[in-house]
Amino acid sequence: MTLKEQIDISLDSPFKKLLIEESAKNFAIEFAEWCIENRVEFKDSTEDGIIYSWNKSGNDYTMYQLLQNFKIEKNL
Repeated sequence: MTLKEQIDISLDSPFKKLLIEESAKNFAIEFAEWCIENRVEFKDSTEDGIIYSWNKSGNDYTMYQLLQNFKIEKNL
């Protein structure tokens, strides 16, 4: 079940806040594990922000860009 589906279901639940928090926590853990599995590493700190290297591509990314790649791979 995708994060969006989990949140949509939780909107009708009396436990809405708890379900949303749990979904967000699971998403964060899954992203952190994905970063470890894909050997995402700190590379440099620039005026534009922190840059990371991603072993899979060899290119440089911001955390936002890594998150976008994660969401694409996981179909989120």
